[in-house]
Amino acid sequence: MKGFSGRRSARIMIAKILVKHQFRFIDIAGQAKSRRWSDCRFEIYYRLRRELGMSLMQIGKMLNKDHTSVLHGYRIMEKRIAAGYVLEPFE
Repeated sequence: MKGFSGRRSARIMIAKILVKHQFRFIDIAGQAKSRRWSDCRFEIYYRLRRELGMSLMQIGKMLNKDHTSVLHGYRIMEKRIAAGYVLEPFE
């Protein structure tokens, strides 16, 4: 996937989330603020941080985002999960 750098496991996780949401990398790496796109981005931020232990800077660099944007999306996902939203595990 063009534009990806970093750990292989992170790239695989991002690819799985993109398939789940039916997006391409270019769709979520852009500046679009659609709810569907932001939901996908926030899931990526959350999973990379929580499941792979990546830093906000590392995640931001992979997705062409500022670390504060990553933190904002991560916190939104934390609130959603606390309210009962369930992230489906990967196979």
